[in-house]
Amino acid sequence: TVGRIVHGRPFSGEYSGLGYAGLLEALQRAGCDLVVKPSVETGGGRNVSVVPRDVVAGWTTAELGRVVAGEENLLFQELVQQHAALAAFHPASLNTLRIVTFRPRARTVVVSAVLRMGVNNARVDNQAAGGISCGIDEGGRLRRFAYDKYFQRYSAHPSTGRAFEGFELPSYAEACDLGIALHERLPLFGMISWDIAIDSSGSPVLIEANLKWQEINFHQVNNGPLFGQYTAEMLSML
Repeated sequence: TVGRIVHGRPFSGEYSGLGYAGLLEALQRAGCDLVVKPSVETGGGRNVSVVPRDVVAGWTTAELGRVVAGEENLLFQELVQQHAALAAFHPASLNTLRIVTFRPRARTVVVSAVLRMGVNNARVDNQAAGGISCGIDEGGRLRRFAYDKYFQRYSAHPSTGRAFEGFELPSYAEACDLGIALHERLPLFGMISWDIAIDSSGSPVLIEANLKWQEINFHQVNNGPLFGQYTAEMLSML
């Protein structure tokens, strides 16, 4: 994250307070394409935009003010260059791993994971915006079919024709470890759904944490009951 708006006030990516001139300087100094998106009470890929670096370079403080007008909470993030193997499914979108971590008692575990992909040159991979998801098995390989929000299934990506079954996801174990490590720092939450990308170097990159609207439908259609072997433990916590 390069910069952010929190309750209408500009901050750096590390939460240092800035004026709008300071925020603009940070965004232009980053020298990259920016993803601009709301950070609170949002979901489904709504109101996410990509601003090319040359446009950012030409911004004035007045233009930045127009970009953030009406937004109390906003993120400015560097556009991730994703791993070529994941881009092959749908190059226009950042195709992310949705990994659900669950904290029964004193440990944190992964209970379900899917690969989310955009379709038809969409910039976002969310199912609510028309994307599809494919389940990931415990070995980090894609299952046979992907599904859209209407539960129509696909054995290959509808835009590129790439087959899903048996594809081994790069850095899957590392992505799961990242989700678990981050959840360990947030003990207030029993379940968190992480959106994690794999960048061009093979490193997992956190895109966002979903706490309120986590969705279980695409997990269960792809992988079966969400909590699986941990269902009894989950029920005992209620």
